[in-house]
Amino acid sequence: MGIFALFLLAGSAGAASEGPTPAEFAKALSEHVGVHVEADDLHRLSCKGFGADEPTEAECRWLQRVRGKWKRYSTYVAVDDRGWHLIDEPNTEH
Repeated sequence: MGIFALFLLAGSAGAASEGPTPAEFAKALSEHVGVHVEADDLHRLSCKGFGADEPTEAECRWLQRVRGKWKRYSTYVAVDDRGWHLIDEPNTEH
């Protein structure tokens, strides 16, 4: 039983987060686009990490309220010692 617990701990210790929280993402998005974005203006934020290949990067998709309407977006983010950052321009999805 002890060995099994060690394997579980070892597997989770090096695992990267799947992505930022809505508040972290809103901050990163605001910094990238130069316009303040509130976490309340984001809906259905979903980020998927790339696993061991790129443990600090993820692809994110979300809905964002823009001028009263919801629009779909996607982009790539990365995390470092300063937090989450967009590494690509947000793309609109139709």
